[in-house]
Amino acid sequence: MSESNITKRALADTMKQLMETTPFAKISVSDICEACGMHRKSFYYHFKDKYDLVYWIFYHDFIELTVRGEPDSFPALYRSLCIYFYENRGFYKNAFSVTGQNSFGDYYKELFEASVKAWLEDAYPDPARLDVIARYYAEISLTTIVKWLGESPCPPPEKYFALIHDLLGGLSVITQEAPSEDGT
Repeated sequence: MSESNITKRALADTMKQLMETTPFAKISVSDICEACGMHRKSFYYHFKDKYDLVYWIFYHDFIELTVRGEPDSFPALYRSLCIYFYENRGFYKNAFSVTGQNSFGDYYKELFEASVKAWLEDAYPDPARLDVIARYYAEISLTTIVKWLGESPCPPPEKYFALIHDLLGGLSVITQEAPSEDGT
């Protein structure tokens, strides 16, 4: 692992630890650097701000799930994502609580939507139709994951995944040709 990635991972691990107990809004770059034993200059060499760090954490881990995990179907990818969120639920519950500009939820939807498009692009040659379907699943995913992580106690990922499996099964159903506007 390169020195740059070691530094990024150290900052990421520190941010994850801080967000387990401290609301995102109350964490400063100084707090991260102090807890990590680094200078602010090191932080800003790697990240624009604390939002950029949170995005990097998810992007890095999402790539691990999608590329290195090699899921053989979209539901398998989503199951892996559920397990990942559950294992890191304190961090992500906190990350999803950030709303407005720079919200993590918007970033999540953007990555999730791109992932859905990649999985379904062959089934949907019409880009407009693919956009609507991907946006729909990204919105549903965000809403249901936020509600699930917010439950007390948070049900285990297998229970949550079982509840939404039928919804994900709809991905195979919606790949069938839709009826035309005249109903045929």
